[in-house]
Amino acid sequence: MRKLGEYVSRNAHRLHYPQFIARELPIGSGAIETGVGVVHNERLKNDCMHGSVAGARPVLALRATALSPFPRWQAF
Repeated sequence: MRKLGEYVSRNAHRLHYPQFIARELPIGSGAIETGVGVVHNERLKNDCMHGSVAGARPVLALRATALSPFPRWQAF
């Protein structure tokens, strides 16, 4: 309980969940974890796909932007 209290005290400025929900912002890690599976695993782990980490970074950035539920692709 002490550790939880310390965490909440340190991170209170990040814990405005009702406001985030009202703005339809994600509040959990599930969307990120799913994104890793879709963007990373499908791109780098499919059969016959080869490449380097340096080459994968720009592709992953574009795919993450394109798959984002927010209007990042239009801004890009």
